[in-house]
Amino acid sequence: MKTKDDPKRLIGEVQILRIRVATAESGVKVLREQAVQAKRRRKEAKRMAQRARKQYKRFKTELTELQLTLAKAETKLFQAGGRALARKTAKARLVAKRGNRLSNESKTVARKPRPALPSKSREPGRRKMPPIPVAKIVSHGPADLAALNHTNTSNPQPQFLTL
Repeated sequence: MKTKDDPKRLIGEVQILRIRVATAESGVKVLREQAVQAKRRRKEAKRMAQRARKQYKRFKTELTELQLTLAKAETKLFQAGGRALARKTAKARLVAKRGNRLSNESKTVARKPRPALPSKSREPGRRKMPPIPVAKIVSHGPADLAALNHTNTSNPQPQFLTL
């Protein structure tokens, strides 16, 4: 006969409840540790973001200072009559802006085969001439105008500088 107040049954319920409490406590412990780690990660991310913002501002100011220094040096160069040298530096700057080019080995791998042109498209023996590029005249300021002024013969400016 089993009644509600049976001691064996009460002992079993107590053991089951103790097991449930123990598992819940361990779950709470794990979740608390996860919360602490998440908080630590958020703090570290905040510190990293602050460092990145400070570094960005510092590099931005350094960049503007360097650009101003470059502009001053270029104006001094133009005033000294070094237009040929300035053209060389401008060409070097253009080459540097193009970025890294592929090496010869990777070019051959990266190239796609060209489709064969139909033989009817052009008459044999005649080549199409490429268009002739038009040169643009660019003025860099009063230093160029002074170079064009031929009345100043007291201090002749050199036309070309070689390095």
